[in-house]
Amino acid sequence: MTTYYDTGVLVKLWVREILSDEVADFVTQRGEVIPYTFLHEIEIKNALRLKVFRREIVPKVVATAIVAIDEDLRLRRLVEAAPSWQEVFMRCGQISATSTEKIGCRSLDLLHVAAALVLGCDEIVSLDNRQLSAAQVAGLRATRI
Repeated sequence: MTTYYDTGVLVKLWVREILSDEVADFVTQRGEVIPYTFLHEIEIKNALRLKVFRREIVPKVVATAIVAIDEDLRLRRLVEAAPSWQEVFMRCGQISATSTEKIGCRSLDLLHVAAALVLGCDEIVSLDNRQLSAAQVAGLRATRI
């Protein structure tokens, strides 16, 4: 596993949004298995439910997306990745100490950067410029779609 995908990118694989086609093409071209952590699991499902609250999608779309995620796990397009969460939180604190005052990155985005590092990834793919800046400061290659 060398590439870590932020939740905002992954959601576009299962729900039609702006840049969904670009994300799907990017992931297909890479042909890599995507690490999928508990952080992704929680954040993706919450993001989907939040879209219902905002009336951007209907509950049936959430149910369909969750089935598709489970299928991607079964087919190993996504692979369950279990970093040491204690180490992730420690790394997150270190990244925050060196970058948040300059970049303004949110803690959840920093947790993804830290998880990528702990999993041994060398790249993070995101749509969030602040997260990408923090990832670069932390030593990851930062790719924006």
